[in-house]
Amino acid sequence: AMPFYARALALMLPSVGDHRFVALLLAPPDEVAGTYEELVDSGYERAVQDDWLTVDNGDGRTARVNDGAIVFGALADLAETVIPWWGIFDMDIGGNLIAAGPVLNSDGEAQPLVVAAGNQPRFTDGELKLLSSCEAPG
Repeated sequence: AMPFYARALALMLPSVGDHRFVALLLAPPDEVAGTYEELVDSGYERAVQDDWLTVDNGDGRTARVNDGAIVFGALADLAETVIPWWGIFDMDIGGNLIAAGPVLNSDGEAQPLVVAAGNQPRFTDGELKLLSSCEAPG
């Protein structure tokens, strides 16, 4: 995965006003081919998220996190399905994949979402985190 400088993260995920759309992915995207496998369900659509904050990650890096919960509509059709990855897009359908990552627990370990019909998947306030690399010199 490509590291992002803090300034680049702030441009990719503006503090307020520019729509970004969070998607639930069934596998890691193929960055070379530019392909991804997104959840399909009649109750599912990407969740719009306009507000992102810069926070200190505590290890010399900053991060951009969601400001407010990201809540998807209730799923309608699925049998139990594992969602191991998320993606952030610039459009509600299609568009450019801006960033993607595995679903992690609070300890930073992979812990996919498990969803089924009737569930309303969500990321709580600050749960979706994109870390910066060390800041570029100069």
